[in-house]
Amino acid sequence: MTVTEIRLSPVIDKGDFETKLCNGRKFFQKGNKVKVSLRMRGRMNTHEDIGAKGLADFAEATQDIAIIEQRAKMDERQMFMQLAPMPDKK
Repeated sequence: MTVTEIRLSPVIDKGDFETKLCNGRKFFQKGNKVKVSLRMRGRMNTHEDIGAKGLADFAEATQDIAIIEQRAKMDERQMFMQLAPMPDKK
């Protein structure tokens, strides 16, 4: 199982978000884990809520095929979370 990183921005455009979401869904279908990261720059570092919302939106959009393996967490100027594909129900 491979871990692939998808980088988001706090001020990401809707079209860019959709593209990254589509790529993330492809990774999940291949059975890979996805680390979603968001780098804060400049004054954005004081607005953690904007970053948390971006990661939450990504997790919500993939909840049908992925589970949150590691919740969103802030590490200096970077916020990240890890998602894993939904386990097979047998």
